[in-house]
Parts: sequence; structure tokens; C-alpha cells
Amino acid sequence: MSYRKFLISVSAILLLSFSGQSQPALRGLNKEEAAAIRKKAIALLESVATQVDGLRSAENRARIGSNLGELLWTHDEKRARTLFAAVKEDIKTGFNQAEADDSTAAETLLVFWHLRRDTLERIAKHDPELALEFLRTSAPPSHIQFPYQMRDAEKSLESRLAVGIVATNPALALKLGRQSLAKGFSRELQEVLSKLRWKDSEATLSLSAAIVDKLKSAKLAEDQHAMAIALYLAHSFQPPEVDEQVYRELMDLLLTSALSNGCADEDASAQICYQIGSLFSKLQGYYGQRAAPLSRWASDQPTSRQQKNP
Repeated sequence: MSYRKFLISVSAILLLSFSGQSQPALRGLNKEEAAAIRKKAIALLESVATQVDGLRSAENRARIGSNLGELLWTHDEKRARTLFAAVKEDIKTGFNQAEADDSTAAETLLVFWHLRRDTLERIAKHDPELALEFLRTSAPPSHIQFPYQMRDAEKSLESRLAVGIVATNPALALKLGRQSLAKGFSRELQEVLSKLRWKDSEATLSLSAAIVDKLKSAKLAEDQHAMAIALYLAHSFQPPEVDEQVYRELMDLLLTSALSNGCADEDASAQICYQIGSLFSKLQGYYGQRAAPLSRWASDQPTSRQQKNP
């Protein structure tokens, strides 16, 4: 490594460490002294930013540029945006390198995928729309095959972004949640719904209705993510947080799934019976005798002793 690269790397590390501990580090200083230190730190950050392009490695440029972009945003948004744009190009270069070198493709993909995810989260703190644009324009070529363990993570990036921006942009979070739903169910989608309920009741109604509509074509006994979000909706969201008819449809989906998977049989022991049986009182409220075969799975019913001794 050249002296120039060493200087850039060390400067970046020191500044990042200082930034993360800025309040304790400045404690005890008067306002003028603290302001002077901050001014010097920002000047050094800007100096380092002008030298990032001199690094030969796309990985190093992206890693340092991404951190600098976040640190400089509140002081020089224009420079930060320029840095993030350069990071995007370096990440695309990294994906192309992975495609060209089969021997290290998986490792290279993993490195640049994590850089992309981390940069996405940094941008989202300041500009959700820019974060979405970054996500879509930095995507790896469609023919690149991710290692198996990364495929679900790649699919969930939009919903991860939605989770991060609910507080600042619930409308965009809803849009991303719907787009993520179109690709399938995920844990992050559940988080989006959970956060939306505190920010936007209309968005909550809209997303919950879309989820239930999607559940109609799912096989709950085989799709753990679909089952998880169906149970979460059923337990945690009651009308009027969700539409009454939509909730009734959800209850019907769960009841039908339980009965079709043998939960009415005396020798049934499937996990789905315990899961859906926990909703017995709600199912009975909507469907009466049709739900009666699930009574022995009920975890929300009083025990025999409680019934005798109220």
C-alpha cells in the first residue's frame, strides 16, 4: 500500500471513530473549542473525500466513500450526494468483477452486496427517494446467480428499506411494502406493517388488505413466512385497524387451512393446528359450528378448572 493510500485509510478510520464518540470526546470543552475541533474534523473529511478517487480498489473506494458520504451529509449535502453516486458506480464495478472471475465470484458478490446494503441504509436516513433510486440502479445484473443463502436477503432489500423509512415517509414505505409483497412474504414486511400502524392508519388498512389478498393464493402449511404474517395479522390487528370484511376473510383462510390439514381429526398433531387453534375464540365468533372441531386446540380458552371456578 502506498503512503497516500495509507494516509487516506488512517484518516478515515480516525474520523469515523471520532464521529461515533463525538459527544464524550467534546465533553468538558467550551463552545468555541468544540466548534473549532468540529471545523477541523469537517475540513479533514472534505480533504479525504477529494482523494478517494485515487484509490485503485473499487471496494476501498466504495467503503470509504460510503462512510464519508454519511458523515458529510449535514455539512455538505452536495458533496455527499456525489460520493454516494461514485459508490454506486464502484459497487456496479464490483458486481462486474464477480461475473468475470469465477474463482472468487461468491466472495466478491458478498463483499459488494454488503457494501450496497450498508450504503442504502445510510442514504435512507437522509433521503428515502434517493435511497430507492440507489437500490434500483445499483442492482447486480439479472443473470448473476447469488449464493443460495443470499437470495432471500437480496429479495428483501426493498422491504428493509421500507422498514427504515416508515417514520419519515410512510407513503413511500407503503409503496415499497406492496412491491415487496408482490415478490412474496417476508419478516421485513411484517415489520413494515407493524410500524405503519403508528404512523398512517389508511396505509395500514391498505397494506393489510393487500396482504390478505395475497394470502388467498398461499399454502399456509408450507410457507412459513405466509403463516407468520397471517398469524401476526390475526392476533395483533383487530377491526377497525383492519377492514372488518378483510379480517373475516383472513379468519376464513386460517380456518380452511386448519381443517384441510386434518386439525379436526382425533389423531392430528400438526404444528398448524396449534398455531391456528390459538385463535379459536375469534374463529368461533365468525364461523360458529364450523370452527367447533378446533376447540381442543384452543389456547385462548379458559381451562376446565377456570370454567368451574370463575
